[in-house]
Order: sequence, then C-alpha cells, then structure tokens
Amino acid sequence: RDWLYNRDISALDESDPQTTIVKHSTAANPPNAEHDATEGRPAEAVNGAGPSVNFQALFNTSATPFLVVAPPDWTIVEANDAYIRVSGKTREQQIGRRLFDVFPDDPDDPTADGVRNLTASLERVVASGSTHRMAVQRYALQGDDGRFVERWWAPINTPVLGEDGAVALILHQVEDVTEVIRLRGVAEGRGERVRGQQAVIERLRTSEAALRESEEFNRRVLQSSADCIKVLRLDGRLERMSEGGQRALGITDMAKYLNAVWAESFEPEWRAVARAAVTDASNGGTSRFEGALTTARGELRWWDSV
Repeated sequence: RDWLYNRDISALDESDPQTTIVKHSTAANPPNAEHDATEGRPAEAVNGAGPSVNFQALFNTSATPFLVVAPPDWTIVEANDAYIRVSGKTREQQIGRRLFDVFPDDPDDPTADGVRNLTASLERVVASGSTHRMAVQRYALQGDDGRFVERWWAPINTPVLGEDGAVALILHQVEDVTEVIRLRGVAEGRGERVRGQQAVIERLRTSEAALRESEEFNRRVLQSSADCIKVLRLDGRLERMSEGGQRALGITDMAKYLNAVWAESFEPEWRAVARAAVTDASNGGTSRFEGALTTARGELRWWDSV
C-alpha cells in the first residue's frame, strides 16, 4: 500500500519504536523530500550500499496492534497482523468496511459507550491534527457466534496528514489491558472484603461493648432496687433475682432457686397464668397479673407481677 511509503508520517506517536525509525529516516530530507523517497539520501544508501527500510514490513510485523482508518466515515484502510490477532477478525472482515460496522457496541448492554467515545476521539484528532491518547476504555468484541466478550483497551489515535496538510488517515493503536483490569478488580475485591470484614469486627466490638454496658446497668439495677426483680430465660427459668427480691422472699441461699421454673413458685391455681405471662413476654408483649406464692419463710403472700 503505497500510502505507507510516500506520506509524511512525522505526526506518528513518538513512543512507538517504528515511528522513531521513520522519523530518523526522513529527518535529513529537505522539506519537499516526502515526494521523493530517494532525494536527499546519502549516495551509498541511494545506490543500495546502505540498509533500506521496508515500512510495510515494519507495520505488519510490529507487536503493537495498529489499525488505519480514513475519515469521515472511518473506513478501515489497513490493519497489521497484531491487530488482526487481538481483534479476532480476519483481514477480509475488516479492510474496506466501516470501523463501527465491524466493531459495534453490544446492543444488549445499555452502558456500552465504546463507539461514542472512540468516535469523539477520532473527530478530535481530525479537528486538532494532533494525537489523542484515550482513557482506558471498556469495549466488548463480538465473536463469530454473535456473543460479545468484555475487553478493556488503552487506545491512541494519531493523525496522518495528506499533501494539503489535512488529516487524511488516522493510525489507531491499541493495547489490550483486559487482564490488568481483571487483576486490579480482584485486588480491589479482596481489599473490599478485608474492609468489610474489619467493619463487621468493629460492629461486633461495638455490640459487645454495648452489651457489657447493658449487663453492668442491669446488674446495678438489680443490686440497688428494693423491688423483687427477676431475670428469666425464654423458657421461663430463673437466671437472677434482685437483692431486694431475695429479702422480700426471705431467701438466704439463691443456689437452689436458680434455674427453677418461675411459674412453679406460685400456688397451683396461678401457675397457668404465670406461664402465659412468660409466653407473652417472650413474644415481645407485656402481661400483668396478681397471684399468690409462699415465701421461703413459709408466708403466703400476694404479688402484683408485671
């Protein structure tokens, strides 16, 4: 393709090794040397004594994927072997076709913005006549089976100027960074899991501290209250009793009362009511009843229980 031999490609990306070779081969030429590849060369090079540069071969064998498109409809003019490999499309499937007909957005992905962003970059290069390095772009590729596979790219678009100084072609250079993005996501996911686990640990510590404070509060209430306050488990068994309650019931040894069924301490006719009250409390309700029980001193006394 003779455009690669005789066009002024001084605007190519200087970071690419092939661009450096092109610039070195033309830097010594006079201003109009782009029209005559031999004019201005040292005699030995013109006569074939020095090395010659096959730019088509350099383009095709470059490990960097390159695609050449022509404005304004972004027709694909050329693609090197590296681009053919990374794109998964044959040369016949690309050359002469419009870029976004070959590489459309995934119609089933409402967040797909590859076509829009790449179009904006190409139009910017045409308008400015300068290279534009795009941000890393998510751009899915469609396989032969019609399914789209998510890929991430680092694209650079470089203008190739015509004889009139206008942008005639754009060299589209890409780097597949899908694996880098995937590994970054894995690392961030691990970091997020670690942060989540740490947050859970902190919440547990906070809950444990609050529980300790609550238990300390309850302990102090039980110690200081003159009322008969009992703490029951959900099965109705006695777990602890306030000191005031122990005095009121005449209890001197709590050991034989702990873990006993509280309702059984009432006289037989009040036990069913006491068990119902425990059930209501276990379900989040409040019950109140009056019933009789015998104290440790053998005294029958009536109690208002809430």
